[in-house]
Amino acid sequence: MSIVFTDIQSSTKLWGAIPASMADALDAHHRIIRECVSEFSAYEVKTIGDSFMIACGSADNAVRMSIKIQERLFNEQWPTCINAVYACEGKEHEADLLDEIDDDPKRITTKPGEGGDLASSITNHTLHNGLRVRIGLHCGPAEAVFDEVSKGFDYYGPSVNLASRVGAAAQGGQILTSRPTANILPASDLFTVEFFAEAQLQGIQGMTELLQITTPSLQFRKYNPKNISTKALIEDESSKEAGSMVHNGSDNADQESLGSQQTQGAGELLHTCRGVLLVSMKLLNKKLKADTVRALAKAWHVQARASVKAGQQDGNELDEVIGQIAVRVVPALRRHIQKGGLRNVPMFHSSAFTPSQANESKKDMVVEIWSGM
Repeated sequence: MSIVFTDIQSSTKLWGAIPASMADALDAHHRIIRECVSEFSAYEVKTIGDSFMIACGSADNAVRMSIKIQERLFNEQWPTCINAVYACEGKEHEADLLDEIDDDPKRITTKPGEGGDLASSITNHTLHNGLRVRIGLHCGPAEAVFDEVSKGFDYYGPSVNLASRVGAAAQGGQILTSRPTANILPASDLFTVEFFAEAQLQGIQGMTELLQITTPSLQFRKYNPKNISTKALIEDESSKEAGSMVHNGSDNADQESLGSQQTQGAGELLHTCRGVLLVSMKLLNKKLKADTVRALAKAWHVQARASVKAGQQDGNELDEVIGQIAVRVVPALRRHIQKGGLRNVPMFHSSAFTPSQANESKKDMVVEIWSGM
């Protein structure tokens, strides 16, 4: 079994600077990835915010699907302000530059390159266009467990954890894999596999060799191993288990989860935020939970699917909206952290977690708390 993780680089920054454009961009992002999943007969395990976990039957199929995702993303027409946000990264007075960007979702890029495709853009050294998505994959045994709530399969085990960490180590537009996976890939004219770095990843014993998947269409993208995200690396004992989309305990988070991790990265904060949101709604029945999610989606300007708006959603669709709400909440939450902590943040008051009857008043309380950021 091959497990693939995808994640948008700087998504929290993008949502903070250009929320209107990101709403449209996220729809396109999800559409492209799901079309690639279908094309390669893969299985979408779960979606949390802008992150996908995908299962593939073989390592070769996982690599080919990952390449197609990157090529499709590159050739998409995106709001031009997305490229503007990425262009500001690392520059002096970055915050001021971000404030000046025009959040206009109707002003879109032309397709890259003179011929309107990825191949013709190579001569122009057009390296990136629109959302930059990191992709990591690893092949190994995984335990499949059927989830009665989502009515789908989830996967667990060391191989899943490693795939998650490899994905976190990748940079936007890059595809990384592990040495065991690279060793079983067949020779191919479509891609090459080259050494990228060796790193000690969070939750993984010993050093992990990371290899980069490169294709002729992506060959001009160059990455520095020194820029591997710190959320993928072991920093200290308290952070070794943080940051995994799969096994960070997000579905069992308690009100201390965020308060004890003042320096969490955006990815960790997003996943834990989603977990706290789920906990605050766990006493609600299905109808009230759906009503709560719709109310929060409206409050945070999240564009839910038509089925969710009509109350005809399934568990996966509802979880997807919860993830998108968490994406919107994180920038506000981070501002509270920077001002000195979470003790006065309404969503972490004990009333949000106190057992009570799952009724309209409980629903109204959750909506009020989570809309009050």
